[in-house]
Amino acid sequence: MIPSSKFRILLSTLLFATTIIGCKQNEKPSKSHPLDGKKTEITYAEGFSISNHADYNLITVTKAFPDSEKSYRYALVKNGKSAPDSLQVDAVIHIPVQSIVVTSTTHIPSLEILGVEKTLQGFPNLD
Repeated sequence: MIPSSKFRILLSTLLFATTIIGCKQNEKPSKSHPLDGKKTEITYAEGFSISNHADYNLITVTKAFPDSEKSYRYALVKNGKSAPDSLQVDAVIHIPVQSIVVTSTTHIPSLEILGVEKTLQGFPNLD
């Protein structure tokens, strides 16, 4: 038989633990649109947004250049996957990128820093 003081402590501990566990609020999953993704917080840049989805990321460029009023949407789709048919974008880019054509020599150092300069397949206006 358990002495009464130990029994009271044990009972009090159990009741306290049950109360704490029982007060937990259950979070209900939000009903979101299948094209709504988790937004990426961007700290050091502006003019675009990124939303992450299971098989693709959606990049929306809102300020492509100064005084730009048109926005552009790009779907970065994982290789072997496809973007939803209802997704309206300006271009679909399969990632990881296997080959690239740059439009400026200023892009080449970035490729070298990333160690992917071998993906460079072309450059416009070369004689």
